Amino acid sequence: MNECLKRKRVGLWPAALFQKRQGLWGALEQLFPLSFVAFGPDEAPRLDALVADSSDQSPAFLSTAPRIPCFVSTQSLEQWDGSAVAAPIEFERHLAVPAAFRGRTLTDAHASAMPPLRVETGDQVVACQAHGPVWIHRPAAEGAAARDVVSLPLPMLSGSHLLRDCFHRGRFLCALPLLGFLQRVIGREGWRPAPQRACFVFDDPSLRRQSYGLINYRQLALHAETCNYHAAIGFIPLDAVWVNRSSAAIFRANPACLSLVIHGCNHLRLEMARTYSSSQSMALCAQALRRIEEMERQHLLAVGRVMESPFGVIDQGMFAPLVALGYEAALITTSQFLQHHPSVQYSRCFGLQAASYLPGGLGMIPRITIQPDWRTEAMLAAFLGQPIVIAGHHRDAANDLEALEEIAETVNGFGSVRWCSLTEISRANYATRRDGAKLSVSVGSRRVRFPVPEGVSEISILRPWITDNAVEPLIVTASDETVRSIQNASAESAPVPVPGPGTVEICSPFSNPVNALEVPTPRPRLWPYVRRALTEARDQATPFLSRRNTSRRPNGKASPGKVP
Repeated sequence: MNECLKRKRVGLWPAALFQKRQGLWGALEQLFPLSFVAFGPDEAPRLDALVADSSDQSPAFLSTAPRIPCFVSTQSLEQWDGSAVAAPIEFERHLAVPAAFRGRTLTDAHASAMPPLRVETGDQVVACQAHGPVWIHRPAAEGAAARDVVSLPLPMLSGSHLLRDCFHRGRFLCALPLLGFLQRVIGREGWRPAPQRACFVFDDPSLRRQSYGLINYRQLALHAETCNYHAAIGFIPLDAVWVNRSSAAIFRANPACLSLVIHGCNHLRLEMARTYSSSQSMALCAQALRRIEEMERQHLLAVGRVMESPFGVIDQGMFAPLVALGYEAALITTSQFLQHHPSVQYSRCFGLQAASYLPGGLGMIPRITIQPDWRTEAMLAAFLGQPIVIAGHHRDAANDLEALEEIAETVNGFGSVRWCSLTEISRANYATRRDGAKLSVSVGSRRVRFPVPEGVSEISILRPWITDNAVEPLIVTASDETVRSIQNASAESAPVPVPGPGTVEICSPFSNPVNALEVPTPRPRLWPYVRRALTEARDQATPFLSRRNTSRRPNGKASPGKVP
């Protein structure tokens, strides 16, 4: 994404810092339009920022360094004793803190090993733990540049490790200050993600009745409208022949609050993560689509062409048939997805881009499961400019949707967030960069929609999944309904004129599409129907069992729902 940008230069001091962490700097150069440069004490290269690794908060070289933004780590890996345990970190409302983190307290696995920093006159505390500040901002003073100082080592990437390995819900503080600092260095010259979007996803519910387990669809729609959120139902195509008319009517009447998305095909355990032959993969994905299309025709419903795979894991052999059949994106739980593909070499910054994609141009939507640390994951997604997709089951709707209200309130507190369907999230899978009258758009899905601001007269489209000088068709539809079709567009298209402000839709049709009706149907099996009947019977019994358990509790309070 960053090849077309003029890269800012970030100096590394001492020079050995470059050699020690080549994997880290390489990953950051993929993520940001930056170039990292090592230099010695007698050199004075032109730099836009400086990153230093030092055990002294005020190393002598900083007093003579150029007056540019500086980031200083006071800990080295050699000083790290490895005895860290998780502890809370309190973030101040400081501009150095990413917006979603300001004023919040979160737990990090390395927090207890961070020694407190020495605070000098004029220092501004950015984050602290029980023993004192661990991140401070030191404003510029006479003879010294402004700097951020942290009492933890810079991240280390070795072997096949990805940047995400040191930037996830349980372990993020080593990377967060550095990433935030680099974002500020880039400023408006970097890629800007699409406006923040969010969605809840509930796996498994059928539409046989107006409720499923602890979810009542009418109540869910009313609650979503009241608390400002959107809920998508991960609908199993196997259930498409058993749809209650009243249930379908609720979804048709509440498109702003409720939607449907494809959840596997038969909902067998890890069915989208198994290794199939190419014909078997195509048959499974096509069968799911045929079932959904028939349900749409019968009940006038719209189901998003997004694959929400069971357990959030999908095998790479599924990407080609999904793209060929017209699926626009897939939801994945990033950590589980990477564990399922240990031998695949993904980009060092995989899972951290604002506009994420899977091979073949299948849009990638990271999802967050409702667990005790969902809040940290949601903040990280907001910081990265990714959609905030919270996935759970019907049990998470317990206690009159109390958990959903808390999550929605937290996410809405991040700022301007649009709750919408997964289809809209998939079509907002882009990042933009403006250079005068030209707008560059990097897309992560084969179909996206984005606004063109005032003063822009041409756009250039980047499709990073196209490699090795390959070409693919490209269709650009402007706000005045002008359609420009380019049959052989490369990864970065030539500038395309646009008529001014408005919405532009970009479509990258697959060169060899497949009609689901022409794909042979897999051999019928009894087990998927038996398994589905058993799991639905279990889930539908939950409200009855919950009432019995509540009546037996001395305080009359129900137990909180648990994620199965």
